Amino acid sequence: MTTLSSPWLSSKSNSHVLALVQAPPPLLAALASGDHGAAQAETEIVIPDYLVSSECSGTWLRRLNQIADSPGDAPWVTRLIVDTTNNTAVGRAGFHGPPDARGMVEVGYSVDPGFRRRGYARAALEILLQTADSLPEVHIVRATISPDNLPSRHLVEQFGFLEVGEQWDEEDGLEIIFEVDSSDPLMPKVRAALGHHGILADVLPCPDELSDTAAFCAHFGVSLEQSANAIVVSSRKVEPSVQALCILLGTTRLDVNKKVRELLGVQRASFADAELSARVTGMVMGGVTPFGVTDLPIYVDSAVLEQAEVVMGGGNRNSKLRLDPRELHKLPNVQVIEALAQRPGPVPEAVVGLQPS
Repeated sequence: MTTLSSPWLSSKSNSHVLALVQAPPPLLAALASGDHGAAQAETEIVIPDYLVSSECSGTWLRRLNQIADSPGDAPWVTRLIVDTTNNTAVGRAGFHGPPDARGMVEVGYSVDPGFRRRGYARAALEILLQTADSLPEVHIVRATISPDNLPSRHLVEQFGFLEVGEQWDEEDGLEIIFEVDSSDPLMPKVRAALGHHGILADVLPCPDELSDTAAFCAHFGVSLEQSANAIVVSSRKVEPSVQALCILLGTTRLDVNKKVRELLGVQRASFADAELSARVTGMVMGGVTPFGVTDLPIYVDSAVLEQAEVVMGGGNRNSKLRLDPRELHKLPNVQVIEALAQRPGPVPEAVVGLQPS
């Protein structure tokens, strides 16, 4: 369980470079006053000009007054986003306060413009969601976003937030309200798709660090033959680009150079990178699933349907789905393709016989 007063870290074993660090009252006061020298004197963390600018000072003052009135709010509210590789604060992130009567907390985050488009906002939001998930008193996570802030909207939607309403903020004007149920391991839009299409599946909670195929199979004793991977492919050097989602077993390799090119009708194709995959599916790598994907063709390797059951992603890195693969036929955009993927060829006998000298 998360200790509220400690730095909040990502649970990913390969991503312990970011921490959300609590700012004590003297540092909050210096940040709120816009005094860069005073703020830097209060911490060994490198403080950029952005965090003492007018864009941030109002937030720091609001949090300083909040914890003066309610000291118990201190570990919940806005923290420094710290890149631990260079001990530099790259922004601010935290909750607006402790959970309300229905267990709801609201997130807020902002990254220094000089550090944007490097994945810091996504990583900070991941840490906030992991923290919320670890706290039994938190049931719902909320984010409020200006209608014209499309990057933030796309980001929260990738983590399963759903639009539930709107509100008028005295400082920021009209805001769209997004919420996600932190007690349900399954991504909301995936849950909705299962219900809409009548798909029968068991939901398996999965720790983030075990969501990748090899780690999941090794830990839970699932064979690669039962693991059905969902991979986004994309055309190359053609506009507009075209994408598709391919489903194949963990024991096979996608035939990108021939079969995928033929299906997309292009000369060149490749695997989509993490950013493109997230943009077209609304899901993060390690959790992509066909359920909830409506704007792409879904190509299923015929070998997948030969299995009695398979395990697939749940739309996020915290859940998996176990189901009869024939349930995939219920999706309207699914096509079953022969030889979409191939088994790796056997190692030549001459190579197998080689022994180290």
